Amino acid sequence: MAANRKDLISYDTLVSMIPWVLDFLDIDCEDVLASGILDDDHIDDAVIAMVMCHKNEKTTHSVSPAETRPTVPKQRQQKERAVTPVPQTNSAVPATKPERIVMTDFRMHFRMTSTMFETLLQNVMMLTSFGTRRRSNVTATTVIQSVDSVSPLPLEPPVMLLLTLRFLGSQQTIGELADMAAMSESVLTDVVNQTLDALYELMQFYIRWPEACSASEVSQHFQVKHTLPSVLGTIDVLHINAKTPQEHKDYYTNSHGETTIILQSVCDHKHRFLHCSTGWPGSMDETKVLYDSDLYSDVCHQTTKYFPNDFYVVGDEAYPLMEWLMKPFELNTILTPHQKRFNTCIREICHYSTMAYTFLMTRFPRLEFVDMEGMQRMVITVLVCCALHNFCVDQADQMFENAQVTVRNHNTCPQEGVPESVQGEEKRQTLLQFLKHV
Repeated sequence: MAANRKDLISYDTLVSMIPWVLDFLDIDCEDVLASGILDDDHIDDAVIAMVMCHKNEKTTHSVSPAETRPTVPKQRQQKERAVTPVPQTNSAVPATKPERIVMTDFRMHFRMTSTMFETLLQNVMMLTSFGTRRRSNVTATTVIQSVDSVSPLPLEPPVMLLLTLRFLGSQQTIGELADMAAMSESVLTDVVNQTLDALYELMQFYIRWPEACSASEVSQHFQVKHTLPSVLGTIDVLHINAKTPQEHKDYYTNSHGETTIILQSVCDHKHRFLHCSTGWPGSMDETKVLYDSDLYSDVCHQTTKYFPNDFYVVGDEAYPLMEWLMKPFELNTILTPHQKRFNTCIREICHYSTMAYTFLMTRFPRLEFVDMEGMQRMVITVLVCCALHNFCVDQADQMFENAQVTVRNHNTCPQEGVPESVQGEEKRQTLLQFLKHV
């Protein structure tokens, strides 16, 4: 079975995608040839042949017999003669499509490098049912008529993944993306949903609670940077603007008047998510979200599994104090210098969550407003973005910069009447004593 999946994403399949990608991103073949990028010795002849074949085909359809065909740049002539053009097997997108984007950078449009895309595609095909799943409307062999019926659009899994990454990496509506891909909204919605389901299956591989050796590495980093020992990560929530049920609008309206769903996560020193849960209505506070989460339930049943060797996570003032969750001392009391220092350490570590959410939303602008039909679809979309965020961190990809995002990790007032753990206070005092001697 694995061999069959691998065949679906063979090198020939990736090469055959070139015309589709060129057309979808409105790249002129002449510009590709003139740029000299194909002169690189690392570029395979099959790639060059596919570009030349696509250029010739587009020229054949767009140039009248009386017109002179464009001249191939001199630096390409020698290499072109040595290559036999490969017949184009996947004529993907019509040459004339409504309002297409101009390609300047693969990473900018698909939120990861082409090399990372190939790795992700391999993982999706090898580790999920995506490669062999029977689809009702869209398969690797089903031909779907484009919206203007100019030409059929065969959708290979790589194309489906590209479309989904473009969906997550922009704020364009399904209608706008469907116009660019020259297909109906219903077909594109089906493509995106099926691909998101496959990516959701990968969550267990990308979002993992650290093993003992990894936990020691994380805590060592936090201690070197922020003094406190045994810190495993930081916990916080993010409010995500979403299309919520109108009949329950008040339930999803947070303290800032925004209609949101809540994402709760624990992240480490690399801004990787160690645990993620989402779907709570925006009106809930951090304490209620925590108590209702599977993280809290799992830790209560297996505390030593999640927090061996006195490990713990840190949170802000809105969280309850527990043996495995440290928070700052209350500001409405007179604090000693050591207590103030403790609070400073906690807040510095909590900032890692804010940065993780910033990087997440910068990479995937779809999270500025999740407009999906049904809560389950919204939950899957958010969690897939978190998993892909971790994938990109693991691939050592640089974070996106100069993007304007709003991180809504609103802190609610600490809930009155929530009992503070005796063991939690004892542990906080132990950490306070530790700070006095360092």
